[in-house]
Amino acid sequence: MCARCMCIVLSCIACQAQGTSQEAIAILTTGTEARFIQPSKVDQLIKPLVDQGYRVDVYIQLVARGYESSTRWALNEIQAARDNFSLPSFQSSVEQAGARLKHAELLSGQPTLTPSESSITEANYPWLSKVMSQYSPLSSNIKKQNAGLNVLRRYSSLTAMVEKSASVEKADQFQYDMFLVTRDDDYWMRALDLTNVRSDPEKAVSVYSKNCYTWNGINDKTLLFGRTAAHAIITHFMEKFIDPEMGKIFISRNAQAAESILQVITDFSGMKSKPLPFDQIPTVIATSDQMQASLCITGPVEQQGNDAHSDTETKCQASGPLQSLPLCDQQVHLNVGVHEGTPLRHIMAQRKIRIEPNADLQNTL
Repeated sequence: MCARCMCIVLSCIACQAQGTSQEAIAILTTGTEARFIQPSKVDQLIKPLVDQGYRVDVYIQLVARGYESSTRWALNEIQAARDNFSLPSFQSSVEQAGARLKHAELLSGQPTLTPSESSITEANYPWLSKVMSQYSPLSSNIKKQNAGLNVLRRYSSLTAMVEKSASVEKADQFQYDMFLVTRDDDYWMRALDLTNVRSDPEKAVSVYSKNCYTWNGINDKTLLFGRTAAHAIITHFMEKFIDPEMGKIFISRNAQAAESILQVITDFSGMKSKPLPFDQIPTVIATSDQMQASLCITGPVEQQGNDAHSDTETKCQASGPLQSLPLCDQQVHLNVGVHEGTPLRHIMAQRKIRIEPNADLQNTL
């Protein structure tokens, strides 16, 4: 069943065609409304690209508050959240920076997968339990299963926005040269500079990523696709993921995580992976410390993406100064760490309620 959505109505000014002599970039953002971080996306991403001479269009598809688990939690708060939704002000900021917000959508449910989530079973796809095995969508562990499904949902959202961009291209009679994929909780700690990428003769068929925490593949936190690469990889990710012949390749390449799956699909599509120094894609995971009305990063830059098995991974380190943000305190970390297996705790995080690790969830609502 298709998720219902609420689309932000864009002003006629934002929908006017711009000149077509510029190189054009589509910025695609997926995730959830609750985790969407606005600060830095305009100042450190959108405006610098406009200043570099790019035509910049922004596409956003987010799961609305209360629908993260496809369950209508805290219904009395959903309309209020929408009434105060921050995208209208974001649109104004985007336009003031010289870009356009071409699509903004709140989903009342998870992005629709094809095939449907209910058909992704061991019986239909027996090889999938060995693919992306760290968090397979067939895992009996609910947290890992949701993590695997969220990878597929992310590419479903990205595919939908690439398809939306095709309609904009047709109406305005131009083509995007690049597609930049930035997550809801990406915080840009330095202005994006594409000087080196712009002069790359292979940029159309290239995927640019951070050269740190690659996990035997491509760091997929923030990605920059050339036009050909975007259409070859993003829009065909799901069909390749469930293809039995591709499954054999995934298994032979020991593709156990989303990063290694992306690497295999990139290679199989004939595209080129080009990792860049962290300085050139300087994003970290951030969240809102809503009790303090401020932002904080979930860990030191060099530990972004760190876990118990990352000793051999190249850490994300910058060679120059970055915009500083405080580290999240323990209570904020508690809210950052919620997942779809604990919806009550997740809703409390949305409601700006701090809880202790041993709090009685049932009595707190």
